[in-house]
Amino acid sequence: MGWQVAIRAEADADLGNVGAFLARKGPAAAERIGLELVDLIFSLDQMPNRGAPMRKRPAQRKSA
Repeated sequence: MGWQVAIRAEADADLGNVGAFLARKGPAAAERIGLELVDLIFSLDQMPNRGAPMRKRPAQRKSA
């Protein structure tokens, strides 16, 4: 059984802000990047421990 992934309201707002910023530069790129980010977020249910541990926050991992 996989993990359950949810996007918190704050993170959803951040994604919206990033998308709006990128859309001012290039709407097509903003849509593509936004969809890739959402796919990446929800793929964590299959492999939640991917990425390297963060040096100052070892309980958190960073994605390259």
